[in-house]
Amino acid sequence: MKQRFTFLDIRAVVNELQTIPTNTYIQNVYSINNKTYVFKLSSKHFILVEIGVRLHLISQSDFDNLNSGELTFFCTKIRQLLKRQQLAQIKQVGFDRIVVFELSNVCIYFEFFAAGNLVICDKDYVVKLVYRPVKEIELDKGSQYVFNNVELDFSYNMFKAGFKDMVSVDKIVFDDVQFEFEKRLNRIGYSLDKDLAIKKLDCSSKDMENNKNSDYLHGNSNIDNEKGINKNICSLEIKNNEIHENDKNSDFYQTDKELKKCYDTFFEELLDKLANLKNYGLLISVKKHYNNFIPYKISKIPCESKVFPTFNEAVAQFYRKEQKVVAKKSTTVQQKQEKRMAELEKNMDLIDLKVKMLLENYDVVCTILEAHKNVLNYKLDWNEFEKYKSEETALLDFIKKSDFKNEKVVLKFETFKEQEDDEEEKDKRESNLLEKEENSEKNNKQKNKSSKSNKTNKNTNKKHVEVDLDISFNLEKNIARLYDTKKKLQEKLKKRKKT
Repeated sequence: MKQRFTFLDIRAVVNELQTIPTNTYIQNVYSINNKTYVFKLSSKHFILVEIGVRLHLISQSDFDNLNSGELTFFCTKIRQLLKRQQLAQIKQVGFDRIVVFELSNVCIYFEFFAAGNLVICDKDYVVKLVYRPVKEIELDKGSQYVFNNVELDFSYNMFKAGFKDMVSVDKIVFDDVQFEFEKRLNRIGYSLDKDLAIKKLDCSSKDMENNKNSDYLHGNSNIDNEKGINKNICSLEIKNNEIHENDKNSDFYQTDKELKKCYDTFFEELLDKLANLKNYGLLISVKKHYNNFIPYKISKIPCESKVFPTFNEAVAQFYRKEQKVVAKKSTTVQQKQEKRMAELEKNMDLIDLKVKMLLENYDVVCTILEAHKNVLNYKLDWNEFEKYKSEETALLDFIKKSDFKNEKVVLKFETFKEQEDDEEEKDKRESNLLEKEENSEKNNKQKNKSSKSNKTNKNTNKKHVEVDLDISFNLEKNIARLYDTKKKLQEKLKKRKKT
């Protein structure tokens, strides 16, 4: 999924923002989080900026949903410098990933490369406020802000250095540019090879086979459906009527005027198209989820896509949907976190109950531990131990398992926990039952029976508690170990509450 704006996205957004009246004021600045800010303009526009990621218009309802009312320290500093400043111009620095808000007395520079940044300077480019100081380039408060005016270079020398580097855009946009460029080349007898270098078309090669159905070739090729062979001679004009091996390495751009004209015309048109991108936005979906947004009109629109009248609207919708997905994931994570916290609290309560049972049966537990120690110390026979247990019938009720190999003994206790209902809650339940069952005699009888049974049964539940004890320790040390376990659980719970 697309993570941040490209230089084309910035160009499209800026072109659309330039329709905002120049006499507009910045009414206020709001912080959504430490990285995201909203600029409210007097023209009732809301511009959202996520530093290093995106910049676009949002609606009033989007702002209301995002605004939590919290104000970060950095936002207060922005307010001090920008409030009631008149907006003179919004522009992009060449084709660089920098957006400039020119105001009455200051300029804001939004950087969308590397980790991103927000820099506020005066008219002499002296930094008044910076979101992320950069020591390597001495960017800090009071320093001189320096930037380069990056322009697109579509010269043939750049093309030879690398077509992909020359047109560094989204893959889907690059593929469309490549397709359109090759389409133009085919018309004059050229094509692109696998390395995206210009080569001459060979009508007897696979190039013609791949392009035989294209409407941009001069002449028509009638294909024998059974044999799949070309019946007509290609009408493309190729010098010397054949392709020589040395042609593959020749510089056609310098020798063929028609190719030079085709190349220059195509990239002049492309540059003009990229410079004036606006009033179009395409959202591309993958498995019913938005995956990409582009401001460029491509010739082959994917099936799962949606077109918007402006790029700002498309981007706003993209992040609106993403926020819903994030919110859903956040809710799921929160529910799991609450479940784990409840389990931790339950385990701590269980430890308290275990300690309570041990202390209430202090003498019996000490006797059991002593008896097990004697078996280990004096290496008594198992039968003798069983005989001892049968004689001490009081101990049998508590011992569930004896594990001399691991020096453990498991004790079992029974406790009765009364669960008395709150009188108000009980009255509410009874009133609800009366409302639902007032017209049914059978249900009334069942209600009366259930109410009587509830009175006789005091909501007491029998609960079994098992406690593992170390035979080598006395009771006090075993209890201390239980409290150590509880302390660890408390620390875990504390960490989870912080997160």
